[in-house]
Amino acid sequence: MPFNEIFCFKNVEKLQSVLIGDPRRRIQVDPLEFHNILCCSCCNKSGKGLLPSRHDSSIMYSLAQEHGDLINLHDWFQSFRTIVLQNTNKRKQKSKQTPYQRREKK
Repeated sequence: MPFNEIFCFKNVEKLQSVLIGDPRRRIQVDPLEFHNILCCSCCNKSGKGLLPSRHDSSIMYSLAQEHGDLINLHDWFQSFRTIVLQNTNKRKQKSKQTPYQRREKK
């Protein structure tokens, strides 16, 4: 049968939405679903906390979502700084312990 690849499709709106897509939605959803794009094993989508291993833009976007429409830039940066510096602070605390304190914990 010639032209067997041609289909008659009457729902044009549905077809256009699939072919054209929704770029605004993708721009808003991608920073929140970065683990699917980057195939990140340390940050799964079930984890609700913001980890410092996440991409910076993803952390900033998540914080912007939490702060709402009006964002105090200083508070936003301090929240970002707190999240990013979590691992650094833990390492500093461990290095400040004396060998005697380390033995007691074991």
